[in-house]
Amino acid sequence: MMFLASCFIYGLLHDVHCPKDETLINGTCYPTTCVNDEGQVCGNHGTCIQGSYYGEYYCQCDPQTFAFGSDCIPESCLYFLDKCNGIGTCVDDQTGNSHCECPYYASGQFCEVCLEGGMSLFGTCFDPVCLTHYPNGNILECGGFGTCEPISLEEHTWDCNCEKDTIKVDMLCIPDTCISNPDTLEVCSGHGYCLYACRCDEGYEGDVCQTKILTCDEDQMYINGECVAKSCITSGTSVCSGHGSCKDGSCVCDDHYARIGTSECLPFECIVHGDVCPGGTCVTSRGPAHCVCNLDYVDFDGVCYPEACITTRHEYNPPELCNDRGTCDYETGVCACDWMYSGKTCQACSNRTMEINGECVVDTCLSTEADGSVSVCRNHGKCVLTSLDMDPIHICFCEADYTLIDTSVCIHDNCLTSSDGFGTECNNNGVCDNEKGICICNAGYKGGLCEDFECPEGQTYVYGEGCTPNSCVDMYIDNERRVCGGLGDCFAEACICRGTAIPYNGTCISSDCLTSTNKDVLCHGIGQCRDGRCFYR
Repeated sequence: MMFLASCFIYGLLHDVHCPKDETLINGTCYPTTCVNDEGQVCGNHGTCIQGSYYGEYYCQCDPQTFAFGSDCIPESCLYFLDKCNGIGTCVDDQTGNSHCECPYYASGQFCEVCLEGGMSLFGTCFDPVCLTHYPNGNILECGGFGTCEPISLEEHTWDCNCEKDTIKVDMLCIPDTCISNPDTLEVCSGHGYCLYACRCDEGYEGDVCQTKILTCDEDQMYINGECVAKSCITSGTSVCSGHGSCKDGSCVCDDHYARIGTSECLPFECIVHGDVCPGGTCVTSRGPAHCVCNLDYVDFDGVCYPEACITTRHEYNPPELCNDRGTCDYETGVCACDWMYSGKTCQACSNRTMEINGECVVDTCLSTEADGSVSVCRNHGKCVLTSLDMDPIHICFCEADYTLIDTSVCIHDNCLTSSDGFGTECNNNGVCDNEKGICICNAGYKGGLCEDFECPEGQTYVYGEGCTPNSCVDMYIDNERRVCGGLGDCFAEACICRGTAIPYNGTCISSDCLTSTNKDVLCHGIGQCRDGRCFYR
């Protein structure tokens, strides 16, 4: 695989440091999407391969194994979509057979049985020291923010491996947001317990239960230790939009802010599209409040547009941003291009599209002409975005008298094979002149749809079979042909029937085609047996 070789060379040249999105295993770099939590490539039961469409790497699992992201789990180790019930290790014995090795407190084929000294939680066994019981009845492993891992299974000692942004307190992993005193590791100010967030005792509130609740009147709300009139609350717990104070049930706004209603204080002249001067600064010191655009921003009708995003300026209308092919981040001035486009201002086609006649066309709409040139929908359709099974995809929408035979090829209806039902172009024995609507057959083939072949004397061409002795060819009234009725093979110019097919007048038929009581009349005497079924015209 190419990534193994290139990654190995990278490691040699750079002291075995892997590029981003790759993981070093035994001196070789592998795509991280193929490395499981145990540091194994596809769980040692699969192959990391590159997808053909987007180029992503994924695990192709061995037979009798199941894919779970970067892991391939043998069937003998899989228990309710988990490997060895999430607590055991899947190992291979000397014969290559996989089985679960269980910790001391569990047993069973999948470590699903709790032994004495173990406790079951959600169908998984734990050592009780790993579990925390909460006042509301919840039981969590390491407080819900870590995994309990053995220090020594022989000595039955455990420790919590805590997630990022948590602190280990005894056998608990406490989120930083629950720590009220980092020096003493006090949790929730001693007035509550942490269950994903602080759950305060009755009479306390705050992010870490630091505030004792006052009893407010019915027309008031308790905010930051004070009782505030509800008429001053803008939304949620914001008082006077953060730019004033509540007096006698209405906002007294800070300087340069105006009161709107009883609860909002805003610099009215600086409100643009619901924000305060995005891409600029609200200035109130020189005359009426107004927006002054930041450096590298352009003012148009009171709105600040990032210069870096502007691709077309208009005299009377707002400027065009990112070539109308992406979204401009007003803070950074960076275009986030739609997936079909690339470049600083989305001016180019992405590596997943090709420029055709000035337009970026996705691969699923590109087709190859007979002369090797690339066209869109074989020049008789438009590339449109549609949704197949809820997955958006670009495919060709063909013109009248043309039919789509895959996502990218519009073929004239006159060139479509009617016998196979799959929309084949000229029976795959030629190419369609899409302008004239006629098949141009490959050497040796003939017919309006290249359905026939110049066979030696005594032989007849059968689609999909080639030239076949006449004695083995059945002709049907709709001009279709089969070798031995579609149920046998031709050897020494005679039919040899397959499976349960039976010989009948030099061909092969199914017993289902014998319709009389004595099973001696074929298709009621008015039809033909083809592919094991009666065919009537």
